[in-house]
Amino acid sequence: MIEIVSLCDIKYERALERKKTFNVNAETYHNIDEMLKGVPFDMMITLTDMQVHEGLNRKALMATKHVWSEKPMANTYAAGKELLDLARSKKLRLWGAPAVVNSPQFEFMSKKIQSGELGKLSSAHCQYGHTGPTWSAFFYEKGGGSMP
Repeated sequence: MIEIVSLCDIKYERALERKKTFNVNAETYHNIDEMLKGVPFDMMITLTDMQVHEGLNRKALMATKHVWSEKPMANTYAAGKELLDLARSKKLRLWGAPAVVNSPQFEFMSKKIQSGELGKLSSAHCQYGHTGPTWSAFFYEKGGGSMP
């Protein structure tokens, strides 16, 4: 069973909003250090801006938390290997996974395919992305992109 016990966002109002929107009985925090000292939990899910995944994941592993991180789990291959070595040394799990497969769009397409409504598929090509107001500028900064 999964129980959500903490929500953390640097924009604290968003954490409060998500708590209400999803009717989650969880503590809310405005930074990871507070959250790691707060209500005990086993696993942290990292769904933040790409450039901060590595630091947040490292803090969680150091605090003996399992980590499921949106890609990339680190900013470089070497840093990713360090995180993996850290997780192994503490007997923790570290996952790097795209969250987009949990999106409503993927769920919709999966249902259409599974129902047979689209017929028998032999191949498919899809493009998925988001260029929201805080997204694209990061790619043009020095060291930008998902894996500089």
